[in-house]
Amino acid sequence: MCGLTAPGTTRIDYVCPHNPNNPRHAARTATTSVPPLREHVIYAAADQIITGLLGGDHIPATQAAAADTRATHQADQLHRRITPTDTAISGLMT
Repeated sequence: MCGLTAPGTTRIDYVCPHNPNNPRHAARTATTSVPPLREHVIYAAADQIITGLLGGDHIPATQAAAADTRATHQADQLHRRITPTDTAISGLMT
């Protein structure tokens, strides 16, 4: 993608630099028509990705919060490993 400014505006349009009239470009790829992307579309997509990454409990605010999250995750993993073992021991005892 290549950013181009429209004449007389500050708006930036992002377009594919592929030129089907250029023999080198035509030989390298099939001829396709790629519509230009507007800057606000790219900003909206980036904003959605960043909000998804930072919107939940993905990144803890402090070291203490990170330690609590890590301890909870480790406890959940241990509980998932212990439950089948308890079931197997109960089955062997009966």
